[in-house]
This record gives sequence, C-alpha cells and structure tokens, in this order.
Amino acid sequence: MRALAVAFGVIGLSLVATVPPAAATVPAPTVVRLAGGTDDATAAAVSSATFAPGVEAAFVATSAVFADALSGGPAAARSGGPMLLTATDALPAATTAELQRLAPKRIVVLGGPAAVSPVVEGALGAIAPVSRLAGADRYETAAAVSAATFAAGVGTAYVATGENFADALSGGPAAAKTGSPMLLTATGSVPAATTTELQRLAPKRIVVLGGTSAVTAAVVTSLQSIAPVTRLAGDTRYSTAAAVSAATFAAGTATAYVATGETFADALVGGPAAARQGGPMILTPASGPPVAVKLEISRLLPAHVVVVGTTASVPAAAIAAVTEATGAGLPDPSPNASIAVGTANAQLGKPYLYGGAGPDSFDCSGLVMFAWNAAGVTLPHYTVAQQDLLPFVPVSLLAPGDAVFFGAPAYHVGIYIGNGQMIEAPKTGVPVRIASIQRTDLAGGGRPT
Repeated sequence: MRALAVAFGVIGLSLVATVPPAAATVPAPTVVRLAGGTDDATAAAVSSATFAPGVEAAFVATSAVFADALSGGPAAARSGGPMLLTATDALPAATTAELQRLAPKRIVVLGGPAAVSPVVEGALGAIAPVSRLAGADRYETAAAVSAATFAAGVGTAYVATGENFADALSGGPAAAKTGSPMLLTATGSVPAATTTELQRLAPKRIVVLGGTSAVTAAVVTSLQSIAPVTRLAGDTRYSTAAAVSAATFAAGTATAYVATGETFADALVGGPAAARQGGPMILTPASGPPVAVKLEISRLLPAHVVVVGTTASVPAAAIAAVTEATGAGLPDPSPNASIAVGTANAQLGKPYLYGGAGPDSFDCSGLVMFAWNAAGVTLPHYTVAQQDLLPFVPVSLLAPGDAVFFGAPAYHVGIYIGNGQMIEAPKTGVPVRIASIQRTDLAGGGRPT
C-alpha cells in the first residue's frame, strides 16, 4: 500500500509530509503479575520468582509501617537477597515457607523490637542466624543499615524524606544500580545520624529524591557541605519516580517493575527484585499511569513488565495503559490525516485568539479541533480533554496528523507534520506557525482516528 503525500507551501517553500498507511509495529511487552492475598504473601511471591535458594542474606521488615524498611532495599540488593515481611508479633506462614526455601546464610531484621518482636526474631533464628539493624528512629535505623552494608568512599549516596515512602522506594533500584545507600532526612533539617553517616561514607556526590515539599532547599544546603548535590524530582511521587528512572536506566532496559504509589509494601518488596533484574521501579496510581510515567515507559520500551501487587492495587486497566505507553496496540494513522495536516497548513499566518476555533483565528486546541473536523473527526475544544481522549503516542512513533502535547497535564497542543515539526497556534501576538516539537515539556502525542 503506498503512502499518501501532502504538499503545501510554507513562505515560498514546498514541504512534503508523508502520512504512513500504518503505524510501526511494536510488540507488546510480556506482563507478569506477582501477588499474594496479603502483603507478606506478595513479598514471598516476589522472592520466589526472583531469588534462588542459598542467598547470602534475606532481609525482614514489618509490614505494619514503612519507616524502618525504607533504607533496606539497596542493602538487600547489595547482599543479593530479597525483602520479606512479617507481622510485629508473629511470623506469617508465607514468610516462613519462603525463608525455608531460600535457606539464606543469614537473616537481617530491620527495626527495633517494637517493629519486629523478639518472638519473631526467635522464629527467624530457627531458620538462619539473625542480626538486627535498628536505631532509636527511622533516621538512625537507615544510618545503621548503611553503616553495616556500605564502605566509606562510595560514589553516590541517595537521600530521601523519611516522612513518606514513595521517593525512597522508587529510588531503591537506582541506588542499588550504583552500589549506593539510601539515607533519610526530615523535610526541613538533616538528622544528626544522617549527617554522621554521610560524613563516614564521604560520597563523591549526593542525590536528593523529591521536590522541595519533601526535602527543602535548607536540607540541600546542609548536604552540600558534605558533597555536591543533585536533585531528582517531579511534581508528584509518580513523576519523581519517572525522573529517577530516566536519570538511571537506559532506553531499552529489558525489564521494568510497576507497583502502586498509594501504599508502601509492594514497592518495598519489589525493589530488590527490580535491582536484581537491572530495572526501575515505576509507580502508578490505581487510575493508571500519569503522562510523565507514560513518557518514561515509552522511553524505556521494556520487553518485560513485572507488576507487583494485586489487581486492587494495580488494576488491569492501569497495566493496559502501561502497555499502551510502549506503542503496542497503537491504531494506524487515519487515512484522513493528510486532510487534517493540509487544513492546518492552510491556517498559517492567521492570528492567535484565546478561545478561537476558526476560521479566522485560533487558539492551540481550537486549531487541532478545526483541522481534524475537516477530516471528519470531532475533538473537544480543550487541550487536556484532547489528551485524555486520544490514544497515547510515544514520541518515537509520531505520525503526521497526530496531536502533539506539551505539559502534564497538557497546556499546549499542536498538529504534527513530520520531521520533528508541528503546526501550532502558540500565543497572543504570534500567528499560526510551523515550529519544532523539541521542547523540554514535550509530553508525547495523541492519535485521532
């Protein structure tokens, strides 16, 4: 089937946009869900699917609260073992069975006796020798985990808030990839235990996870007295996880792990497994991945996706959206895309007007709506509504006629014409024009059909 060509004049130039008859074929990633009926059973399922018997160490933390376990992921990964969960006063059957299968050389308990009781420690001791890493609070516990696991002179130390769980958990596989510890800070000040441990570690750099609402500028200033600081952050826990992944894992990473960002247990136990597979931990709400997460998935293009947790935590629809973000199942470009592109081209030079929907003036979504209306497709006159309505298109699979969005949620849209260019109605005082899509706020595309 031959391609359709659309020729139009652009200020005396002839520009040809080629509309392919079909989208590029992208194989869907394989999807495996690891889950159990309880948090401890999910942890056992993740461990069983990932770690062979005879591991050096298995880490055990309480499933009741996140505080003691946040720093354990990179330490468990460095020891080549899993993170398993227990109730405070009783060792769950699923955890017992998995530890018996693993036959670890040792078991490391995270947190003091108020988190993991002596009764549980005794039950663990019947399986393997047990050591406990704990401090008076979460910050001291994180420092104790680091001190027991990482030698001085590490290249990087990661620091995240200890007041919430998401940033530390998405950062765990990144820290593990670089052989780095995870330390914790209060939002507005650096605890003494964290400062002391960082001074011992003498890292070449410190990576702070999360925005200023999680870790303030004052904390960064304090940390800079120890080592140069880089911040990885987004507007939400989900975009922060995406930023951590983008800074750490190359495009084409084979496996990505996905867990809910709404509770801590699944991402906690998935972290050492993700680290072992060399992949990131991507967080999603139950409603499905936000645009920032879709963009990171479309950059990674993993061949395998491992979902940690039940369908109550990460529903099937959310995973379908993850798969969609890779471009798998993307509909072919409309045969009328050439009409939309040609219609948009005919508006070049017309003035911008907020609320404008043609034929004499346009705003950004009005131009896209007008162009596709000529091609027989009805779109709403609102950028976010267009973004929500249209199937997501990874940047690498954009075809002429696709809507191109900027911002998450989107605040600007243009119509793609090929060769990295779009037609847009940009802002007051600037007429409809051709512009590059290469902007830092590029948020992928949408495909009208």
